[in-house]
Amino acid sequence: MQYNTARFNNHRTDSYRFTIKSKDDPNLAELRFDIKKHNKWLKRYLLEGMIEDRKVTRSFFDHTFKTVKLQGRGPRVINNKLVHPGCFHSLRHKYATSFAVYVEDDWSYTRMYYSFLETGITVTEQQKKQRADHAAFIAKMNAQSNRNNIFVNQLNKLK
Repeated sequence: MQYNTARFNNHRTDSYRFTIKSKDDPNLAELRFDIKKHNKWLKRYLLEGMIEDRKVTRSFFDHTFKTVKLQGRGPRVINNKLVHPGCFHSLRHKYATSFAVYVEDDWSYTRMYYSFLETGITVTEQQKKQRADHAAFIAKMNAQSNRNNIFVNQLNKLK
């Protein structure tokens, strides 16, 4: 398969590959398969390189995991109404008439995987910890907000 890349079509980013009409497009399926194959190879390559020494060297950071992103394309206004709030920033897939396909570096997963190589804590365990930390932060913010609301209500009663 030959991809339309930014170098040849004057697109604003090198991440752009092609445009499709539906998510069932065989070119998209083939691209996703290729990306999965790349990521699987990268995991094996990094693990084999780390067997002797648990230290991540600078050369390892030349390799990143990849992800396929779809950006919805289509009309943002129908019958003089926006299709959804924020549609000029990002069109939801259910309103899209076509999709631009991008292959981007997945820095979040790459950082977690390199952390796994250094510490031995799996990516799944890291994600669970992140979710727990986020939930604790939200609970703390909600509690602080409730305290502030109670204080404001007490001030209003004094007036």
